[in-house]
Amino acid sequence: MLGSPIMAKLRNGPMMTEYYLNYGLPDLIEAHGPWVYQYCNSIFSTKKFNNLYSQVGSQYDMIQVCSENKNKQSLMIYWIRKDIKKDSNSSERKFLDELQNKLTVSRIKEEISNCNIAAENCSYIARTVYKFIDELRASNEFEMVYSLFMSETDKALLRGWRDGKAHEVIIDSVQNKLFHTLERESDVKAEFNVPFTGPHPEIEENSQRDFMTIYGESEMEYIGSNWGLTFHLLKWIMEASHPSCPDCSNGRLEEVVFPENGRCECNCTDTLIIGRNVTLKNGSIVTINAPKVNIEYPFYVEENAVVKIVHP
Repeated sequence: MLGSPIMAKLRNGPMMTEYYLNYGLPDLIEAHGPWVYQYCNSIFSTKKFNNLYSQVGSQYDMIQVCSENKNKQSLMIYWIRKDIKKDSNSSERKFLDELQNKLTVSRIKEEISNCNIAAENCSYIARTVYKFIDELRASNEFEMVYSLFMSETDKALLRGWRDGKAHEVIIDSVQNKLFHTLERESDVKAEFNVPFTGPHPEIEENSQRDFMTIYGESEMEYIGSNWGLTFHLLKWIMEASHPSCPDCSNGRLEEVVFPENGRCECNCTDTLIIGRNVTLKNGSIVTINAPKVNIEYPFYVEENAVVKIVHP
């Protein structure tokens, strides 16, 4: 996974665990000293990792290893994913063997169809096809195969060789899955999504875009992932009240405020009347879609606010 932009951005913590053990799933892993300890708690000593992987040439107790001296530079451990081993009876191994024997678009299409009917986790199909990208490109069949996939995450994986930003789609998917997992665990309903940005997405958020802020946000130090902090932030996001855009579908705007730095669309199928006290806060951008607009009273427009009127 050296050189992976996904691992570089997710670093260590719950998002890394979600990606590594639910989607990334490398076939072979080689980790030495510092890197073993770096990911001990989030990956290598977890029950799920133990269920997915077996050591090659060693039988280390990873819980014990992770509690030992973390300066042990000489440690070197190899793992192989059980589903990919030659004697495995997994759907992934069978599919890989068949493509190695005969690589055809029809076989890939069949596997996708069968997996979807069975309602299984089908991410193994994209991982397997990824191994044959060179052959598919050489035979001019890559685009045909690419079009068979519906999952944006799978498509991002497959087009990574030509799209330097494809990994961002996968990161978004990891964030969304973690977000919904938190919903289930905390029994809290999330009503909106917040864009995470920056080199450490699980502890940074963009207040200018989501209109929310958190005290000390700009002073957070880059000190690594922390599940307690992640849980706190995501819970705060889900429970926060989010400024909404006024509704103008009834044909009249009056006594309403468009939020600061907001991006609002106001859609009306008939004539829209602008009444008293319609305010656009600083930085607000409002697009009005209506056949006709009658302005009875002027907008109150603060600094950097913009009104765009579009007639269908």
